[in-house]
Amino acid sequence: MSIVKISHPNKKIHTRVSLPGSKSESNRALILQALAGKTLTITNLSTARDTQRLIELLASSEKEVDVLDAGTSMRFLTAYFAATGQARVITGSERMQERPIGPLVNALSELGFDIRYLAKEGFPPLEIVPVKPEKIADEAFIEGNISSQFITALLLIAPSLPNGLKLNFTTELVSKPYVEMTLSMLEHFGVRHQWGTNSVTVANSPIQPMNYEVVGCFLLVQHRIFSR
Repeated sequence: MSIVKISHPNKKIHTRVSLPGSKSESNRALILQALAGKTLTITNLSTARDTQRLIELLASSEKEVDVLDAGTSMRFLTAYFAATGQARVITGSERMQERPIGPLVNALSELGFDIRYLAKEGFPPLEIVPVKPEKIADEAFIEGNISSQFITALLLIAPSLPNGLKLNFTTELVSKPYVEMTLSMLEHFGVRHQWGTNSVTVANSPIQPMNYEVVGCFLLVQHRIFSR
C-alpha cells in the first residue's frame, strides 16, 4: 500500500505538467508524415504501444506486417499501403482478425484499389496488390454511422490520390468531431477540404513540410490552496 503525503502550501503554485501526446493525433500525424516523405517534423508523439508499433511498421520493409491488436494501425495502414502502391500483407492478433474491416475495404475497392481477404470475408488478414495510379477514381461511398477510423483512413490518403477524393456518406455522420480533427490536421499541412450536404471533398494536394506538435504536451496549471 502506498502512502502519499500532501502538504498545505499557502500561496499560488505555477507549474507546467508534461502530458503524454494524444494517440489519435499521433497516429494521424505519422501517416501524413509517411505520405509526405518524412519531410514533416512531429514532436510529442504518444508513447502508447499502438503508436510505437505504427512507427515500426511504417519503417518496415517486410512484405507481411503484424499490427498485433492495434485497430487504428490496421485501418490506417490498409489505406496507406494501398495509396502508396505497396505489395503488403497485413495481419494482426487473433482478436484483431475478428474485427470487421469490410466498410474500408469496400470504399477502397470502389476507388479502384485491389485488396483481397486472405481468410474470412470482411476481416483481416488482407493482401494489398498494387494498381496503376490512372485506375484510381476520385469518389467513394461509406456509411457515416461506423467507426470514424474507417473514414479517417480514407481522408488521410485523399491528398495523395491522383484527383483527390469526394467521400459520400450514405447515413448520418455520427462521429463528426473525430473527422473534423483529421480535416483540421490536413488543413495545418496546407490541404483544403469542402463540406457538402452529405459529403466531404479533399483536393489532391502536396502535404506541406511543416512542424506539428501533438496536443496534450503541456498544460499550464494554476492552483491555489489556502492554508487554514
